[in-house]
Amino acid sequence: MTGRLPFNPERLAGPAREPERGSPGGALSVRELATRIAATVEGGMSGRVRVMGEISGLRRTTHAYFTLKDEDAAIGCAMFASALRGVRDFPPDGTLVLASGRVRFYEPQGRIQLYVETIETVGVGGVDARFRALCDELRALGWFDDARKRPLPTFPRRIAVITSSSGAALRDVIATAAHRCAAIELLTVDVRVQGDSAAREVTDAIRGVGRIASQRGIDAIIVTRGGGSVEDLWAFNDRTLAKAVLESPIPVVAAIGHETDTTIVELVADERASTPTQAAMRLVPDAKALLDEHQHMARRLRSAMQRLLKYAGARLDAAAGAGPVRFPRLVIDRARDRVQTAAYAMAFALRARVQSDRTHTHRLSSRLAAHRPDVAFARRASRVEELQRRLTRALRLRLERCDAEVFALERELHAVSPMEVLARGYSITTVEGAGLLRATRDATAGQTLVTRLADGTVRSVVESESGVSPTPPRKPRPKRRARSHRDHPSLFDDAEPDTDR
Repeated sequence: MTGRLPFNPERLAGPAREPERGSPGGALSVRELATRIAATVEGGMSGRVRVMGEISGLRRTTHAYFTLKDEDAAIGCAMFASALRGVRDFPPDGTLVLASGRVRFYEPQGRIQLYVETIETVGVGGVDARFRALCDELRALGWFDDARKRPLPTFPRRIAVITSSSGAALRDVIATAAHRCAAIELLTVDVRVQGDSAAREVTDAIRGVGRIASQRGIDAIIVTRGGGSVEDLWAFNDRTLAKAVLESPIPVVAAIGHETDTTIVELVADERASTPTQAAMRLVPDAKALLDEHQHMARRLRSAMQRLLKYAGARLDAAAGAGPVRFPRLVIDRARDRVQTAAYAMAFALRARVQSDRTHTHRLSSRLAAHRPDVAFARRASRVEELQRRLTRALRLRLERCDAEVFALERELHAVSPMEVLARGYSITTVEGAGLLRATRDATAGQTLVTRLADGTVRSVVESESGVSPTPPRKPRPKRRARSHRDHPSLFDDAEPDTDR
């Protein structure tokens, strides 16, 4: 706490004045009230202040008038020519600036203003940044492309005007339409054009008109409002509203603010007008101009008909004095001669054509006879019989070769058969339950031996081992070769395995 007393505007009001004569109940005049407000403001904020905000609604004449704003508030500003001399490039709308100056109450207009003495650019304001970001997004989506915008109707039946019913914009549109062509009807849709709910109301109005356009004969829409600050026009920078304009089934003409103002709706609309009057002029044809054009076309048509009639009359007069009209029989005789000549030429041409077609038909018949199905079938049947004989002969030769090969293989197999070896007097002895008997020392008393001969087997029992001559040691057997397709089945396949190996 600095110990400074709180601000009291009554202390700056000066001595109380006597009420003016004739003022009931001591009421103040407007001049007195304005003087007190000015004294209060200038006394409470006597020094210079520095304000940071975004420039909006800039107007440059000799002096500069604009508004400084942020997200929640705005204040009017004025910068006189003497202060402007020190500014090389004055920042445009949407620029974030730092302004220094004094706060004063402008009595003629009853408003508080900041009289700026110096101004510095800080950057881009938040509102302008959002506007530019939305413009970039919609431009990338193709919403601003001229190629997708629809042409305006030449002779609209009805036009829907979406605006405030109490605004001057509606009166301008009605007056302009009535002056240009009173036959075109206007359908007024009353909406808010400023404030928080304005964007939603205008969006609903555009979509509602689009739904009934075909039933009510509405051919176009005008969305308009008068001028104002950027804040006043901000409702027309809504993305949902821009989408409603984009999806409208009928063309939309937008006239928002003044010529220097630009909103998203105007960029998306099929046509942009600088004023409500110009919007009406773009849609409503000029009846007087149409009448003048009609009269001009009527004069041209009348002149063309007169020239045509004059030319036809001259031809008729020339034909009346010509020979064919004076001597019609001569014309008939000449025509008869031309008809007879044409008849002779036609008959000759017909005979020549018939002869040519007959020759062509005969040539085609000869070609067709060579390709008749029965001839082609007989030729192919002969070919099939020849191929069948060749196939039969080839199969017979192949079967004979196969029979000879089988007979040779059978004879070779029979020669090396184990049964043929046994038939020559050989035998094979095995120990029952112990495998092949290869030496006498392998037999022990009491064992049962099975001897296989060519015509059967003989079973015997070993009585003793005496008299058995020693057997020389075994020589290592050669490795068996791999069996081929010519090897016969082993005689000992069913014998038990050799336990000595």
